[in-house]
Amino acid sequence: MLGPDDGPTSHFGEAETIVVIRRRPELYGSIFLTDDRGARSHADAENAVDRCLGTAELLAYFEAAGWVTRSQVHDYLDTLRDNDRHVRPSDAGGYDRLVERLLRKKRGSGRSP
Repeated sequence: MLGPDDGPTSHFGEAETIVVIRRRPELYGSIFLTDDRGARSHADAENAVDRCLGTAELLAYFEAAGWVTRSQVHDYLDTLRDNDRHVRPSDAGGYDRLVERLLRKKRGSGRSP
């Protein structure tokens, strides 16, 4: 998680969260939310973490739940990209494919996302 320009205490929040999930049985199977690619790699490798979601995936869940519209999310992604934030997928088409997969899954299961 630590990059060459990061200070010695950078990423403590993500690292500490992963350790807490690992060490507390009641948190086994947690969903880890992050906007940090390095933290995501560590969380994905952690057996106690069920799923790791980034910004675009979280927005897709919000859309599937009816809390935001597709147009709003496209605006959010544009704002993030315009401010040099690296969100994947950051383009409207990539996001649309992501949320459509989630919506198909939701319809197929009859459950919330």
